[in-house]
Amino acid sequence: MVDRLNILIKKLGLAKKDFAKSINVSPGNLSDWLKGKSEPSSKALIRICEIYNVNLNWLLTGQGNMFLQPSPPPTVNEHAQAYQAKEQEIERLKQEITNLKAELKKMDQEEEKDKAHLQALQAKIRELELENRELIGQIKILKELLLKKA
Repeated sequence: MVDRLNILIKKLGLAKKDFAKSINVSPGNLSDWLKGKSEPSSKALIRICEIYNVNLNWLLTGQGNMFLQPSPPPTVNEHAQAYQAKEQEIERLKQEITNLKAELKKMDQEEEKDKAHLQALQAKIRELELENRELIGQIKILKELLLKKA
């Protein structure tokens, strides 16, 4: 496979680092493959074949053509089916956006309620703190009166 990888890279006219980047591996990994120190993973082999239309059988065994024959162009019916699928996906996404907007609006309303509740609680706390200070003052006065009488 080492020879075939070298042949492929030369045939593609790519620098080794560019080939490595294109298949999402480090130049060091590619170098190890080309030196026979390690072998590409099955995922790496599949990426090479998918990206460069390479015949996996040729890459692994040397048998067959280096490149696969191009697929025939899609038929009108296949285009129509793909278009219909995209239209359905668009409608699904529109509905999801509508649902998310409604959820966001509900959350905003709840946040406003929470803010109002928080403000009411803060006002009650201030009121209780003021009342507490007044009671402390009254207790001090009563203590002083009791101490004077005693």
